Amino acid sequence: MTPVLPRWFHQTLQDLIEMAGALAAEWMLLGAVPVSYYGWPRATTDLDFALALDVSASDPVDRWMAGRGFSKKFGPSEIQKKGIWLSKYWKELEQDTVGIDVFFSVGEWQSKALERRVAAEVAGNSWWIPSLEDLILYKLIAYREKDILDLEGIWDRSLGKIDWRYLDPWIARLGLEADLPEIRETYGGA
Repeated sequence: MTPVLPRWFHQTLQDLIEMAGALAAEWMLLGAVPVSYYGWPRATTDLDFALALDVSASDPVDRWMAGRGFSKKFGPSEIQKKGIWLSKYWKELEQDTVGIDVFFSVGEWQSKALERRVAAEVAGNSWWIPSLEDLILYKLIAYREKDILDLEGIWDRSLGKIDWRYLDPWIARLGLEADLPEIRETYGGA
């Protein structure tokens, strides 16, 4: 399914892909694009971009973003002490504001998630997105109301495709067991 993407999305993503290439870093999209691929389509107002770079390598990212007119809102900062590090950037356009969240690869799981990324055909483009299981882990870590709705859509459309042999051990290692039973009870699953 195709997400509803703002008109600035494609050019901004091309700039980020160019940055990843210049920094010799693998990349993948997070947020609405993979959610729409595995679950229910939804609109987005920002672009979530994961890089295979440690948070200590944030300076070249900052310089690249500044060189393209983006202001740094904050970061790199850890999200709610959950081991997910990101920097937020924004740029004012004529009729819109562009928001970019750049996620850094910190720890074994995030490195593994980037290794397991998949090429997905979305909106007529082939883009790197997380595997189904790694997207579920990102959503369980964030676990905001929006993420719970995203998980419902993923369960609805992709439940039979989940590799529980990969997912369950990571759920345990990341301490996410408390959030999953409610979703499994409502939607099923191994």
